[in-house]
Amino acid sequence: MANALSTRIRELSISKLDLADDIREGHAKAVANEILDLDDASDEFVVLAGGDAEQEDIAGALVDLADVFDDLDLSPDQTETLDGVVDRLLKTGTQEQKDGAKTLFHKVLAYSMAIKAERAYLDSLLEA
Repeated sequence: MANALSTRIRELSISKLDLADDIREGHAKAVANEILDLDDASDEFVVLAGGDAEQEDIAGALVDLADVFDDLDLSPDQTETLDGVVDRLLKTGTQEQKDGAKTLFHKVLAYSMAIKAERAYLDSLLEA
């Protein structure tokens, strides 16, 4: 959840990633940012869920769904279709809970994509 302390921790964390290889540094910073964004989204959703087991189960299912789709190279149209499916699945809870669950889903996908890009770059270095 964004606040002054979490913002300072983010800045500190990212500033420590000063690498000689600019491409590697870019990937590392992207992964770090996505991890921190995902952690913020998770914290925010837990607050929004307010201990509601059904909402927590929905969030867990969306994390699992994002995990399935993160290995695919989705086109923008496929991503939009998937987003529509997620909207249709979110039938219960307040609008804030639905929005929080959807944000969590997108942050899991974004984190996974950053890791995928980092892995591909590192693999290319090993193959060279």
